[in-house]
Amino acid sequence: MNTLTIPQIFAQWSFYQEHYLDIIQDSSQYFTPVTGAEICLWPLANQQLYLGDLLQLWFSEKWLAKKEPQFSFEIFLHVPEVSQKDLYIYAISGNFLTGSNQSKVWQAPTGQTQELSLAHISKHYFEYRALTRPKSVKLADRLGTL
Repeated sequence: MNTLTIPQIFAQWSFYQEHYLDIIQDSSQYFTPVTGAEICLWPLANQQLYLGDLLQLWFSEKWLAKKEPQFSFEIFLHVPEVSQKDLYIYAISGNFLTGSNQSKVWQAPTGQTQELSLAHISKHYFEYRALTRPKSVKLADRLGTL
């Protein structure tokens, strides 16, 4: 099984938009691992995120990061800001008890990864848990049909 990277996904963004429904229904495509895409929340076990997970969360606009407005000279110089729809969350980490939370986001216009603080990490976690996934085809099942 191939492993994708976040830059590879966004390099083929129009392909994923066009084939989104096929991908989320086909377990062999859905469960394609994505490097660095994960949920690491204490005290829970780490969760690997897959291509289908990310596409569902992004296309439903649930894992688009909101950058907190900050005072800067760029505002006065009219430098365009990155909009919410251009920041795609692909990893979250933190601690439910302390509230120390981070996310890794892909900044579409610049093609770079950025780290942002998340205000409500539990919201993002439960959005992930609410996803509908196709049934995983196990290797034993595949061998039995050969």
